[in-house]
Amino acid sequence: MVRCALILAAGNGSRLQRRGNDIPKPLREVCGLPLIHRTILSAKKAGVTRFVIVVGYMQETIRAALTQANLGVTIEFIENKDWKKSNGVSVLAAKDVLKENFFLLMSDHVFDFKILERFGKAGLGAADAKLAIDYQTSKVFDIEDATKVLANEGQIQSIGKNIEKYNAIDTGIFLVSPALFDALGSIYQQKQNCSLSEGIQVLANQGKMGTFDIEGGFWQDVDTKPALKEAQKQLLNACRKPSDGFISRHINRPISLFVSSLLMKTPLSANQITALVSVIGLFSGYCVAKGDYWNVAIGGLLFKLSSILDGCDGEISKLKFSESKLGQWLDTLSDNLTYIVFIIGVVFGVANRGNPHIVILGTLTLFGLAMTLLIMFTYLLRNTNSGSLIALQNDFKKLDSQSSVKKFFGKIQFMIKRDFFALVFFCLALFNQLEAILWAILIGTNLIWMVLLNTKMGLFRSGSVIPKHNI
Repeated sequence: MVRCALILAAGNGSRLQRRGNDIPKPLREVCGLPLIHRTILSAKKAGVTRFVIVVGYMQETIRAALTQANLGVTIEFIENKDWKKSNGVSVLAAKDVLKENFFLLMSDHVFDFKILERFGKAGLGAADAKLAIDYQTSKVFDIEDATKVLANEGQIQSIGKNIEKYNAIDTGIFLVSPALFDALGSIYQQKQNCSLSEGIQVLANQGKMGTFDIEGGFWQDVDTKPALKEAQKQLLNACRKPSDGFISRHINRPISLFVSSLLMKTPLSANQITALVSVIGLFSGYCVAKGDYWNVAIGGLLFKLSSILDGCDGEISKLKFSESKLGQWLDTLSDNLTYIVFIIGVVFGVANRGNPHIVILGTLTLFGLAMTLLIMFTYLLRNTNSGSLIALQNDFKKLDSQSSVKKFFGKIQFMIKRDFFALVFFCLALFNQLEAILWAILIGTNLIWMVLLNTKMGLFRSGSVIPKHNI
């Protein structure tokens, strides 16, 4: 595991400067976080704990911002007085403090932390350094400005912005040994300047410069305003989940991502957003409890709206690296509190319409709800380290059981996803079918708890069938 990273943050980034040069490039925000904060937190998620940051232009501003941020890592600053020279000089500035293998990162690049995780596990092997490269050149934004790489059998043959033959793009993510300092030093002695690409080429000529395929992982060099917009677009898209249902993918998620693109510019935390969305959900229950058409229709709309906006807290926490188990539990509890209040509201709404069977229907519905929640939360507390019900869904899919019940439930599982039933309830509310909503909830909740017990997932046994894990 690689625990140290060198980050270059000395240049002035003139192409991304705002009027008046009021803020250094590493502190320009992308999706609510300064670029360099995002670089550090991404590497932190990959296991890096020590950061050496080379500063130059507006260094006091950068030092102050990182010191105040309290990112939970060790940060050492090194000044490059010759910051106007090529970036290889900034690398050389850290020669005396880095004696082990380390990641070399750019303060103006955003990337998926999983790239670093895989890169660190792969290691250097026989190479003195490796560069993470992207073979999907057709998908690279602004390829004219990108640094091109010609690679063959895991080795770099040539590198540069203007080389004619290339088959990959430099992502700005390196894993290097101190041998890189020697390569750069030899060039610097000759001309009192050196670029990182020149040092890489020296190692490549020696057959010691390897490559690491990012395999489609997300990254973006943020050098210009168009590139900054592209980075924000890609980061927002990365918030989509493989578990999203059809309705979520095509309706909920596009809307929630748009709202999140506005919320990320505010100081609101993910937990505060959870609370605000909960208010909308709770009010939906109050409305349907009235029983008259307009209140039922408004209640159905608010329930669907809370379903859509429910994605915003998770999106903001991912964009701002504020994910936590507390946040997972708050989200899960607020979601289920919304369900409880809405369902109770439906029961009262049907009662206010004078349904003669409401006592029986209401009792069976609330019993099904109570049993479902009891089983789900018992499973979360005893069998996982997560506060998200996604953990239970994932474990259900992993079960070896081939029972007809599991197969049947697997086919209709999309119906118990919030994106689906919230839309169904909204449509039924528009057509004033409150009794139909009650019947759907009654059948659905009682079916869920019976199926979960039938699958024998170890809910009430002392041991766990499936190992504890984090979500």
